[in-house]
Parts: sequence; C-alpha cells; structure tokens
Amino acid sequence: MVENEALRTLRNTIENYLNESFGGFMKDQKNNYIIQAGRTMVLIMPLQWVEDQTVVKVVTVINLGAPITAELTHFLVAENMKILFGKFSLDVNNQAIIYEENLFGDYLSRKELEVAVKTVAVTAEHYKSTIGEKFGGKVIG
Repeated sequence: MVENEALRTLRNTIENYLNESFGGFMKDQKNNYIIQAGRTMVLIMPLQWVEDQTVVKVVTVINLGAPITAELTHFLVAENMKILFGKFSLDVNNQAIIYEENLFGDYLSRKELEVAVKTVAVTAEHYKSTIGEKFGGKVIG
C-alpha cells in the first residue's frame, strides 16, 4: 500500500516524539518503530485508517505458545474489563498474547504517545509472569 500524505506526516511526528521522549528508536522490517521500555519491546505502528485519517497502534507481545483454551480467553476478557486503557488480544495464527493501546494519529500529542508506550510496557510487565504461570507458553522479555 502506498502511504498517503497523512501517514507520512504521522510518521514524521512519531519520529520527532520518540526522539524527544525516549532519545531515539529502532525500526523493524515493516517500517514500524520499536522502543525498549525496561524489559519490554514496544512496537509503535502508524496506520492509515479511513480516508485521510490515521491510527497509532502501540503493541507488545506478552507470551508466545500458550495453548489457546477457554480458560485463557475467559481470563483475558475478564482482565480487559478491569483495565482502563488498552486491551489484551490474541494472534491465533502465531499463538501470541498481545497487549495494545490504540491512539488517533491525527490528534496525537507527544505526551499521549509517551504515556501509551509506558502504559503498554508497565501493563505487560505486570501480566507476563501471571499469564506464563497460569497458562504456559514462553514469557517474552
């Protein structure tokens, strides 16, 4: 997909904010941004949404390989109800438990991105061992 002007502008904004807030960033093969926040790798994904609007997904993988059972899915849904920001999700194809927060790209502020990255990292750290101990799989980070 060819990037439109809104997405190019968002990328420039994200790069400036990540430099200001975290002193830099890495990029993956898909041109997403990576921040190491403590022991957690946080992925920042700028995306085209509808028309000229954009979204920023702030994501981390918590666990790989845990069997996807009714007990696990019930746990994640129940925890989603307790969490104020962000959500758990499952990447069934890769057997991955993910924690993510989504932001409107068109209205993104530096502080909002910084807090989202930190929130995703802190929440992931809080749940990594609990999920690993209860459901198995490989804890990431």
